[in-house]
Amino acid sequence: ALLEEADTTWWAGSDGLAAWVGDSAQLVFGHVATNYRENPFALVRGPDGYLWWATGKGVYRVVGRRLVPVPGLEKTYARTLCAWRGRMLVGTYGEGPLVVDRGKVVHLPLDDRGALSHVHAFIPDDEGHLWMPTNHGLFKVRMNALENFLTDPKGILAYRSFGRDEGLRTLEFNGGCSPPYLRLPNGEISLPTFDGLLRFQPSAIIDP
Repeated sequence: ALLEEADTTWWAGSDGLAAWVGDSAQLVFGHVATNYRENPFALVRGPDGYLWWATGKGVYRVVGRRLVPVPGLEKTYARTLCAWRGRMLVGTYGEGPLVVDRGKVVHLPLDDRGALSHVHAFIPDDEGHLWMPTNHGLFKVRMNALENFLTDPKGILAYRSFGRDEGLRTLEFNGGCSPPYLRLPNGEISLPTFDGLLRFQPSAIIDP
């Protein structure tokens, strides 16, 4: 998992956390992953100012030289993280999309087929949508609708799904990397799938 910040590049791996400043590398702390699920899948600067570290055995904050579990996410199989509007979005394997909002963990509703149980990334665009690649297609939701749901969880959160009818050769996206997607200079999004890389231009997809 890589994170670029100003003049520092952070690297989280199976041996711990390191920081590169210019050409100089320094080990921040050691952390031996004994199996695949203990590897760091995502490294993101959280809205609280701490680095957040996602694994298949929980989500942590980097506090000093140690990992401190995030309350409510101690056993979550987390594959991706995204800081969004003062909150943290958590994509999981099996639990669906989660939101950490002011210390509370909120489970977002799944789609009617349960495809959103496995989310690989959260991608905000300039059209007011949040895109989510899954193991069963590509989904988007309006960010304002998500904001309203977090304010009033009794409301309805509607998703739009994209599959083979919209041009996808495979519905199975891939993840476990950080960053989980690339935003190309022309505005296109590049995503890993089980059938190679997928590129799409969010602003070109008109869906009333």
